[in-house]
Amino acid sequence: MLDKLDTGGDPGTVPNVVFRDRDGRLRLTQIAYIDLDQNPSPSPDGYSPIVPYESMRGCPFSCNFCSFPAASPLWRYKSADKIARDWEHYKIRHGAHYIKALDSTFTVPPTRLKELLPKLAAIDIQWEAYTRANSIKNVDLVRELEDSGCRSLFLGFESMSDTTLQYMDKKVTARANRIAHELLRESTIKHFVSFIVGYPGENPELFEETKMFLVNEFAGEFALYVCMLQDETMPVWRDAERFDLQVHDPSGEARIWSHSGMDSETAVRLQQETLRDVRWKNDNAIFRSWQHDFESPLVSGKSRQENAAVEKLVDRLGMIGVDVEDDGRARCLEDRLVAELGVHGVTISSEDNASGR
Repeated sequence: MLDKLDTGGDPGTVPNVVFRDRDGRLRLTQIAYIDLDQNPSPSPDGYSPIVPYESMRGCPFSCNFCSFPAASPLWRYKSADKIARDWEHYKIRHGAHYIKALDSTFTVPPTRLKELLPKLAAIDIQWEAYTRANSIKNVDLVRELEDSGCRSLFLGFESMSDTTLQYMDKKVTARANRIAHELLRESTIKHFVSFIVGYPGENPELFEETKMFLVNEFAGEFALYVCMLQDETMPVWRDAERFDLQVHDPSGEARIWSHSGMDSETAVRLQQETLRDVRWKNDNAIFRSWQHDFESPLVSGKSRQENAAVEKLVDRLGMIGVDVEDDGRARCLEDRLVAELGVHGVTISSEDNASGR
């Protein structure tokens, strides 16, 4: 497109473009797809220790809350050989030691993953990726992931209710979520899991299954999002009549909604109640929110387990003012948490004490 504009050529000869012609009419050019294996991969400029990477376009799944299929209908992916060559190039040419695979489902298809993991182990480079719960099936695969340099995986469990997962067309089960969770919590691979409250059709009783899993079973880092409906290309709108889905937000952000299961106000309340219960009742679950503004790990030279303990204590300490109404109990709890942080070498500065924080 840039070449055409630079030379005064016809933009109508460029594939995959929507534009207005001289008469103001919208025109759509022909749809065409490139061969990802033959197309050169982007390269950073000079030294780049951390490289973002994408190995596919589109997605083989069609979750009702996701617009990926609308953006790129045809799922295409690079071969294991292509990925391995790219990553080795980044390591040798640009000094990369960590790759951030940004694909929504880097671990599919499973045949590519099986071929790819030994190649990555030979390159000796660390990486992270997004995956699906039903891709993490057994101990042998987890070991292969560890050996290949995988250090972190991001998973969208979304719900622990099979009914809600069916509403989402997630094509995964609560049992598959549990298996993936159990396998990863016993591994060296750090995992981050996302959940949704208030998906159309979900009622408080269905969400209770997700809440109880987070409060009683989950270990690791997680996020709990209130359902958002701002994208008109989301397949969920096909179920608008089925779930009596209504949007009441005049701003266009679709943050205020209702459906047959609950409304957005109820979803926010359930989110806050769940986060509070997880904060105080589950020592092993860490809600990721404020941590993004700080270096990771928080305490250098400490193990992942000890850093997790520090994060949990800081999270509880910071939320006392919101979670505990009684001043006397709040002060006793604050003293206890500060003492526990001191065991890990974390102290409250005199400046913070003087300002009452």
